[in-house]
Formats: sequence, C-alpha cells, structure tokens
Amino acid sequence: GTQQDQDKEDDKARKQAEKDLERLWMDRLQLISVITTFFASTEAQLLAITTTKGALGSNVTQAANAALTGALVLHSLAATLSFTSSFVLVRFRVNETTKGKHGPTDTEKQKIWSTNPHVAMQRVGYRKQEPPMRLLRRFNRLCIYMTVVGFVLAGVGILCYVWAMQATSVGIFASVCLAACIVAGLTVLFVSFQD
Repeated sequence: GTQQDQDKEDDKARKQAEKDLERLWMDRLQLISVITTFFASTEAQLLAITTTKGALGSNVTQAANAALTGALVLHSLAATLSFTSSFVLVRFRVNETTKGKHGPTDTEKQKIWSTNPHVAMQRVGYRKQEPPMRLLRRFNRLCIYMTVVGFVLAGVGILCYVWAMQATSVGIFASVCLAACIVAGLTVLFVSFQD
C-alpha cells in the first residue's frame, strides 16, 4: 500500500508541476504577444508622423522611416509567432488530455516515466521528432531576439527623426539619453551585482 500511495502522490505532483510549467509558458507567450503588439502599433503611429507625403525627405528622415519600418515588421512578426506558439501549447494540452481519457498505449506503458516535469513533458511531443518544450523555447528565443532588435531599430528611428526635425541641441540630448539607456541596459545584463 505505501509504495502505491507514494506513486499516486508522485504522479499528482508531476501533473501539477506540468500544469504549472504550461501556465508559465502560456504567460510568457502572451506577454511577448501583448508587448510586441503594443510596440508595433506605436511604431505604425510614428511612421505616420515621420513619413512625408509626396516627397522622399532627407537621408536622415529616410533612415528614420527605414528603422521604424524594420521595428514594425519585427514586432509584428514576433507578436504573430508568440501567438502561434501558444497554440502549439494548447494543442499539446489537448493531446495530453485526450490521451489521459483513453489511457496509455502499450508502448507508453513500457516507457519509464519521470517525476521531473521537464523530462516528462519532453517525452510526449507535438511532433514525434520535436518535443513541444524544445519548440516553445526556440519560438520564445526567436521572439525575444526579434523584439530586442525591434527595440534597437525603433530607438534608431526615433533618434534619426529627432536629428532630422529638431534643433541640434535636441538631437544631442536625445542621443545622450539613448546612449545612457543602452549603457544601463548592458550593465544590468553583463555586470554581476551583489544583491
């Protein structure tokens, strides 16, 4: 009796850990989607301001438009990818729920199940060759890279627009602000602080 009770407790803990992990991934993906959608709409509004009708504008204005357009594209695609990857997670959950109702197959009965949720979730995949957690990590990483590059392009676009349309002193001040933000961000990323 006690080993069976322990097995039931382990199984219950594994299932709870899997649900918590899935919820964490869903929260991540939704956050990326919301943030990138917000920035894409902001960049679209900035493009409406920076684009001159009927004229190409100066080279600096064209650089501003190019950077803002790049940021808009990257943020729009990151939002779409994170939204799409959330459906991978939903499909995985539906498949797991369906399997649970029908019971494990003979091959699944032969597998050694782990109480580690990361290992357990990777054993049942979205596609046979590709476990969903690996796919979700790749989607997540790609969306983050696209978002960061989009942020950089948006900053460059705004800075170019400021230099094209404002007094030199405003361009200098905006450049210093952007440089300070970049230095602060890199410091937080790469310098170890004692907390």
